[in-house]
Amino acid sequence: MITGKLSGDCMQLKYLKDKRIIQVLKLIESLPFNSLPDNVFEVSGKDLYYIITSYETTGDLSKKPAEAHKRYIDFQYIIYGKEQAGISDYSNIKKIATEYDSEKDIEFIEKVENETFFLLGQNDYAIFFPQDIHRTGISVVRPANVRKVIFKLLIDKGMA
Repeated sequence: MITGKLSGDCMQLKYLKDKRIIQVLKLIESLPFNSLPDNVFEVSGKDLYYIITSYETTGDLSKKPAEAHKRYIDFQYIIYGKEQAGISDYSNIKKIATEYDSEKDIEFIEKVENETFFLLGQNDYAIFFPQDIHRTGISVVRPANVRKVIFKLLIDKGMA
């Protein structure tokens, strides 16, 4: 996982060799988030696309199961709002809620050990890799409205 706040030239992300990261940064700078609906938008077909989503956070972890992906990296950027996110290594799964769905590239996890929580607010990002079990949408103090964009970066073109 990589996390931080988008500001200035985001030099730390420019060191990553995947050119799609630079493309994502340019999209974040240029997208008119206030006029775009919650939806899925293709940039480069299955190689790079993004999802804009709005929701209310919850303190009930049973309503926000952890998740994992095998074929995509999640680059999540908070447009507005504040939430807690949980992270743990894939080896810490203790109980799977829903088996891996290869069509949707998602597996839901009911019980995770050694989960660490951190805060994400406006202009913050988190990049989750396949070994990162992650859980977002958790209330900080009370339920709050969050809007985010989730960029999906394919890691193995042969599996798409």
